[in-house]
Amino acid sequence: MLLRNNKLVEKSSHGTFRVPWLTLFFAGMVIGIYALGKNAFNIFVFDRSAIANGEFWRVFTGHIVHYNFDHLFWDVLAFIILGAVVELNDRRQLGPSFLISSLGVSFWLYYYEPMIVTYCGLSGALNGLLVTASMILWNKTESRMYLFVMLSTIGKICYEFSTNQTVFVTMSSQPVPVSHLVGFISGLICFFLLRKKFNVIE
Repeated sequence: MLLRNNKLVEKSSHGTFRVPWLTLFFAGMVIGIYALGKNAFNIFVFDRSAIANGEFWRVFTGHIVHYNFDHLFWDVLAFIILGAVVELNDRRQLGPSFLISSLGVSFWLYYYEPMIVTYCGLSGALNGLLVTASMILWNKTESRMYLFVMLSTIGKICYEFSTNQTVFVTMSSQPVPVSHLVGFISGLICFFLLRKKFNVIE
């Protein structure tokens, strides 16, 4: 800690190696749940009828289970990258961003997509986390590259809507591109709410 203007401030950790422990812990938990097999999947998956019968935990846990290894691999890889960016630049935004994006997707699917009976995977929430990571880095560096990343993500979502196919992942079930769009919008809303509350971007 340093004394500056009669206030204690944290010394810069620039140049030191930091580990995104929260991100790695959560990624490990997701992998562990997948390793538990079908029984764990059935307990945690977003299931419309089960939620209607009071199993409300599924609106969140549905995002941490996966249909197959390919689905798991790409989701966890993206989460580690995006989660690390957010955690190492502003840890306070990691949990709220992921939680709000997850619940935003579940809320939309439950109330506005009645044909979707089951849903699982991190990808919807990851689109929200991508917004948070991109906006944090853009505000810090003023590099237009991060705005390009967000525009590219919008393009990817449009592609998924037009082709009804996902990018990267081979799915054994019907893809749900609307979850990516809702996650993206939720992440954008969450970032600006947190920015105003925490005043983390100068």
